[in-house]
Amino acid sequence: MPPASAVPPALAAACAPPVLGWRALALCLALALLAHTLVLGWLSLRWREPAVLQPMLAPMLTRQLQPSAPSAPSAPPTTLQKPAATPASTALAAIKKVAKSTPETSTTTPTVVPADPLINQTAANAQAQNEASGSSRNTEPPPIQLTPLPPDAAANNNANSSAGNGAGSGAGDGTASAAAPTAPPASHSSASPDPLARWPVDTRLNYVLAGNYRGDLHGDAQVLWQRQAEKYQVRVSINLGLFSPLMTSQGKVSDEGLHPTGYEEKVAGIRRSITLGEQQITFNDGQQAPRPARVQDTASQFVELTWRLLSGQLALEQGAIVRYHMARPGGVDEWVYDVVALETLNTRLGGLPAWHLVPRPQAKPRGPITAEMWFAPSLQYLPVRIKMNLGGEHFVDLLIDKVEQADAR
Repeated sequence: MPPASAVPPALAAACAPPVLGWRALALCLALALLAHTLVLGWLSLRWREPAVLQPMLAPMLTRQLQPSAPSAPSAPPTTLQKPAATPASTALAAIKKVAKSTPETSTTTPTVVPADPLINQTAANAQAQNEASGSSRNTEPPPIQLTPLPPDAAANNNANSSAGNGAGSGAGDGTASAAAPTAPPASHSSASPDPLARWPVDTRLNYVLAGNYRGDLHGDAQVLWQRQAEKYQVRVSINLGLFSPLMTSQGKVSDEGLHPTGYEEKVAGIRRSITLGEQQITFNDGQQAPRPARVQDTASQFVELTWRLLSGQLALEQGAIVRYHMARPGGVDEWVYDVVALETLNTRLGGLPAWHLVPRPQAKPRGPITAEMWFAPSLQYLPVRIKMNLGGEHFVDLLIDKVEQADAR
């Protein structure tokens, strides 16, 4: 008698699945997965948003920029230029002419222009103008530049003034004599026949990154500026391993500043973009808003502010206010910054005096993210520190490490 646990061979063979059936099932599953993959790929291509940017080729950067004495801002465009002050020599000549035509002989000695143009040149020009014209028609006094000048730079400026080279031009500019002991670089010269040549050459700013977001953050970041004829591109990349946001701005360059036409950001694999037309701004969701004058985006703002400082359109001093509109995927807002102080930053390039700009709170903020900025006169007014506050105690802090530039055009 067979054991109770034994299974008859005929019954076991009937219950066993056929080998060919399992293979057929596996093949069907593979074909189904392949079909789903093809359908999803076709749908993603069908619904993919067309790219608003055409990336530029990476520029060739051949030198590293070192801190130097602040250079004179180039003359702003004609439509934005202030009336130039009368040079000291012309004012003194006018005084002598008036004195000769007066019946009474004056025994007083004509006003002497002080020898130090870095401190007293502007005051001497204003006094000479008032005495020559008999009125108080003075141009708006230039902002006080608080950046201390190196002794060698001040001596060099005084020597040039004594020789008659630069004292008159510094006084005539009305904004540069107190801030700029040296001549502007060739790429910023307003005498160039090409107005676009006054823009900075291709530049990459490399930053060391630190911060806190649910723990300490460490990494690096770059801001890359490049221009090809009248077109520009600004790329801001933050490298934090798997989480590496990338922001790109493209558009046109003009005497009045950057004119963005497209902006795109990629964060955690999600891409959002905006298109900036001549009259309207179209956001990622299709909504539109009017385009404000001289509006910027998240990436272009850093280069735009540097340009305004270099071109003399914007002067920084303690207590000054900087404002502009900025477009982001969430909307357009006006940002207002207070210039709080000239602070010295400890960097790998040494101590860098930089103007600190702090944003004012917005009435209806679109999110917790705000950015403080520091611009260094000794490094072409480039942003040498950017601190992004993410809400609460969370922040990302970028501090300049090195600056790479292309050769002057």
